[in-house]
Formats: sequence, structure tokens, C-alpha cells
Amino acid sequence: HYDSNNVNITLVGANQGQVNYGSGAGDSNNGQTITYSDFEHTAEVDDIYTLTATITDMAGNNFEDSITFSVNRFGSNYELDDTLKEIQGKYIKEPIDVVFTETNVNTLTDGSSKIVVSTNGTPKTLTAGSDYQVANAGGGGSWSRYTYTIPKDVFDADGTYIVSVYSEDTAGNVNENDAEGKDAEITFGVDGTASVISMTNLEENGNYNATSYDATVNVSDNLVLDDVSIELNGEKVEAKASNDNYTFSIPESTDKQTVTVVATDAAGNSLTQEVSGIVVTTNAFVRFLNNTRALVGTIVGVVAVGGFTAFIVINGGIGSLRFRPKKEKKNK
Repeated sequence: HYDSNNVNITLVGANQGQVNYGSGAGDSNNGQTITYSDFEHTAEVDDIYTLTATITDMAGNNFEDSITFSVNRFGSNYELDDTLKEIQGKYIKEPIDVVFTETNVNTLTDGSSKIVVSTNGTPKTLTAGSDYQVANAGGGGSWSRYTYTIPKDVFDADGTYIVSVYSEDTAGNVNENDAEGKDAEITFGVDGTASVISMTNLEENGNYNATSYDATVNVSDNLVLDDVSIELNGEKVEAKASNDNYTFSIPESTDKQTVTVVATDAAGNSLTQEVSGIVVTTNAFVRFLNNTRALVGTIVGVVAVGGFTAFIVINGGIGSLRFRPKKEKKNK
């Protein structure tokens, strides 16, 4: 005593809630057959579904039946924690714990998960339980969630890191976080070392005979150099960069000049180096006055000569008194 007016079919996704996908009904013996078309092949459709049918017949009897099934065509999804999102594709001064979640409609095949960390292009496969931890939740009608935690000491050396995740699920999908469409690549750099600044042809209290002196500074970084700022007497100057060398001009001046170089790398490490007392001039007398060694040597020489002369004169006078012959007394 089938009553087609008292049939209710619902399709509910664990993540999406109730959905209305295309279906058709056809008559069968004392009832109907309801058929759903192939679900759309998009990642959003992957879900765990519960299909429920309820009916009340003409005599008022109620029947209900349901079935749960999964649609899993695109495999795992990956979600990075907020801290990891902030450093994605960037350099940091100190390492952090790397935490991310793999979510799948189904469970992962036991032993299939693998994490590889590449440091400056050299890969290393981590061991679960010792190199990283995994916490599993879900299943039994809900999506499976696997939370991975890789401790920061795995990333304690300066370098560029890539974290790759591989797994297989019970639906047969091969899952990788860097696969097309996943948008879950994990790349970052750790750099706790500041840049190195070398004054190629500048020195403290340097004295240069020129109307304009071309100074060169070498700045290098172990990973990525972000910015080099050069100031002359507190004013920023433009420098011509060639590889790690930065060349700029120091104009002639009778005053001492100061060069300040600030190097900042991609991780934010900053180093400042200053060279002061620089003299650039063609005036020989000004260069002499500002040449500390020459000036001190001249002063010492003059004082030494003057002291020696005074010693001779004084001692000569004393000697003449001391060694003057005595006159003999006449006998009375």
C-alpha cells in the first residue's frame, strides 16, 4: 500500500549539511526507485554522506532506513596553523614548532604517512614518534584529522626548509601537500646570523689624496641579503652594486668624514659598521695635520731634539763650573 505522497529522501554531508543533488524517480513493483546522478567532480563535494529514506504507507505505518558512504576523489586537505601561515615563504631569526593538520574523508592507510624535510635542498625522512608526533581524531562517520607537530629543534640550523607530506588513504588516493590545488606547501628559512660587512678600501682615520675618492664596501650574507644602506656624514648616499660590492664616492673636504653602513638580511638581522676620521683632500698640509702617525712622529722628534740640546747646554754649564781649575793660594 505504497503512498508516493508520503516519501521523504534526505542527503546530508558531514561537512556540508543537507544538500540537494540531482536525482530521479522511476516506478517499480509496488513502489519507486530513486537514483542519484554521479556527484559533481569538485573538491567541495568530497564528504561523508548519510542518505535517509522515510515513508508512511496508506495504513499509517512508518518506515525509515539510512546508509552512510563517502565520496573521496581529491584526497586529503591540509591546514597550516596560524603561526606557520605567518612565516610561510619568509625568513625568521629563530625556529618554531611546525604544526599542520591533514584532513581526509577516510582514514589513512596504516604506515603510509611520510614526512620529508629538505634543508638547503638536502632531504631527510623523519621518523614518527621521535622526529615528530601525530595526533589522530575523527572517523566513525566523521572526517579523519591528523595533526602533525614537528619540534623546532629539527630546524635549528640556518638554512632554507621545505616540509613535504605524503600519505595514502583507504579510498586509494595518494596525498601530497605540495600537489596542484592543495595550496599547502610549507617553505621557510631560518637565519640567526647577521650579514658580514668589510670595508674594502676604507680604514679608520684614513687619509686619501683625491678630489673624489671611490670607496668600496663588501656586504655578504649566509642566506638572503635584504637591504644595504650607506650614509656619509649622516646623509644617505647612492651606491653602485656589483655582486657583493657597493661603490660610492666621498667628495673632497678639509673636514674629517664618517661612513656608516647598515646591512639587513631577509630574517631582519641588522648589522651596523662605522668608519670615522676619513680625510679626502689634495691639500698636503691638511693631510699632514690629519695624519696622526706623521704628526705625532714630528712632535716627538722635535721634543727629543730640543731635550737633547737643553741637556748639552745645561750639563755643559755645570761641567764648566765643576771642572774649572782652582787657583793656587799664595804663601804669605
